[in-house]
Amino acid sequence: MNFFKQGQPGIGILIELYRQRLQSEQLFAAVILPSLFGLSVFWGFGFLARWVVGGWHESARPGGS
Repeated sequence: MNFFKQGQPGIGILIELYRQRLQSEQLFAAVILPSLFGLSVFWGFGFLARWVVGGWHESARPGGS
């Protein structure tokens, strides 16, 4: 089995290539879009946790930490 297949370059490789080639618009897009995606995933899981856990967890009660 070959676990190390060659595929599409990752975001880190793209950022480095754009930086080396001084392609600023692509560099900003390669930094900003994944950052926004990461924030949306973080907020999505936070909302999901509040929805699933609801008010039964100690941290959701008044005075809880």
